[in-house]
Amino acid sequence: MKLLTKFKEQSLSDLPPAAILLLSNMTPTQWEDVITKYDARQRNQGNTVWQDILVAFSFDPAYPLAMELLELAKLWEGFDDRTAMEMAVFSFALAYRVDPREYWPVSSGALGTATEAELMDRKAKGKGEGIIYHAVARALNGPTGLPDGVTFHFDFQDDEDDRRAAEIRELHIQNVRRLWEAS
Repeated sequence: MKLLTKFKEQSLSDLPPAAILLLSNMTPTQWEDVITKYDARQRNQGNTVWQDILVAFSFDPAYPLAMELLELAKLWEGFDDRTAMEMAVFSFALAYRVDPREYWPVSSGALGTATEAELMDRKAKGKGEGIIYHAVARALNGPTGLPDGVTFHFDFQDDEDDRRAAEIRELHIQNVRRLWEAS
């Protein structure tokens, strides 16, 4: 991603491309005259002049003047910026063990899917103040905090989580009941 960004910056700047310019039927002296006139015109217009391109000459009066630019660095045909960005985001997310949606919207809709919005809302509840809650609970449950056998935790008023936990407990009870009745 870093190299891609550098390539784009160089491509969009006034710098010449990384390339070799092949000139046929023009002498180096003629080329210098063209460059001198170009530089003077650019400086008169207040532009910065960048020249760092390799020029190769050949001279044969039997052929007309020709020019060919051989680019040394360019993106391949069919390159897609969005795909490259998404791959970079997925790589960063994998490296830092976070959800890719933390960096970049993954779904294709303008605001994402309803499930994605709900998931991001639930994640947001755990950040910021969640860090403070965790630090307080860890301090109270540490060796200098509460006596042995007593643990401290915050009980959040989240009906959705409470409902899910109750459903899971109910499933556990049903499994135990089935095992008990089967034996």
